[in-house]
Amino acid sequence: MSDETLNIAAFNLKSATTAAKLSKVSAKKEEAIDPKEQAKIEDAAEQFEALLVQQMFNSMWQSVPQEGLLSGSNEEALYRDMFNQALAESLSKNQSLGIKDVIMKEMQGSKK
Repeated sequence: MSDETLNIAAFNLKSATTAAKLSKVSAKKEEAIDPKEQAKIEDAAEQFEALLVQQMFNSMWQSVPQEGLLSGSNEEALYRDMFNQALAESLSKNQSLGIKDVIMKEMQGSKK
């Protein structure tokens, strides 16, 4: 399997896991929000935002020419993907782009 196929499979697995978490939380929308539930909603929304940001970074890297300093080797692609993932998670956790907030507001919408 190629690295791109593995990356797509990993993304699909993460997306399915995050979607399952979001659906479990949204199924309980009618109940009052307790602090533990609030933390779950925030965590799921944060993970979803990180996945979207990581995909954005991956798309950005595809537009960069693979010549000169960037050799396009498998090792480089692996480390770049790890860097993209870490950067996306950090952005989502510390400097949200607003996606997390929208998801959280939607998940809590009927409770307010």
